[in-house]
Amino acid sequence: MGATFNEMAARVEGVVAGQRQLMAAVSHELRTPLSRMRLQIELLDEEGADGRRVSGLVADIDTIDELVGELLE
Repeated sequence: MGATFNEMAARVEGVVAGQRQLMAAVSHELRTPLSRMRLQIELLDEEGADGRRVSGLVADIDTIDELVGELLE
């Protein structure tokens, strides 16, 4: 019975580790494009783009980033 329990515990540990790896990969894949968008918006802002539009885009990206964070929790 002890051996069976240890095997089950090892499988659960493997599942948890796999889930952590998946979440790390998903986080990276979702947040990388957001980071690129932030950079592009900063460049637009430096080039004198309409400040209201830039602020709106930044707010939208922040909202998406928060949603990604909530999903990954």
